[in-house]
Amino acid sequence: VSGGHNHFEVGSGGRLTFRGAITLKGKGSSFSHGFSQYALFVNGNGTAEIADNVIITGFINKNSAAVYTNGTLIMSGGTIKSNEAETGGGVCIGSYAYFKMTGGTIENNTAKYGGGVYMNNGSTFEMTGGTITGNTAAADGKAVWVRGTFKWEGGTITGNHGNGDAVHINAGSCGPKPATDAS
Repeated sequence: VSGGHNHFEVGSGGRLTFRGAITLKGKGSSFSHGFSQYALFVNGNGTAEIADNVIITGFINKNSAAVYTNGTLIMSGGTIKSNEAETGGGVCIGSYAYFKMTGGTIENNTAKYGGGVYMNNGSTFEMTGGTITGNTAAADGKAVWVRGTFKWEGGTITGNHGNGDAVHINAGSCGPKPATDAS
């Protein structure tokens, strides 16, 4: 784990778990200044878990999300809220990376594409629990922008705002729950 670029970084083969009363708070600058900060960056073959009472808030990134994974990301609890990015206000899943959400909340994030979660080509997002709510997308994908495989088996996607669909399928698929079940 290294701490460059105002974030925690999990290297290839590394593992990091955030658990308990931990708050990662961004500097909250202006998006227009080209400021980039990540709370957590997971490299390929790395694994990170966000659990329990962890809060990730106030990160602004001119590119992608407060939490970015090129490896494996598990969210079993906690909250990712009030972050801003071009793609994926809360979480961005890199090409061929994996994100599993079994609990927790992704809320009140803002992005141009994918207010809550943005999926790159070939990525997989498996949602079996948790909530994605109150996120805003300026272009499309108020909650989730899909360019991979979205395995939506449980949890709630509701109350998201902005333009287009709550779950926008740009390329890829959503199931077994249909994307139209989201709001």
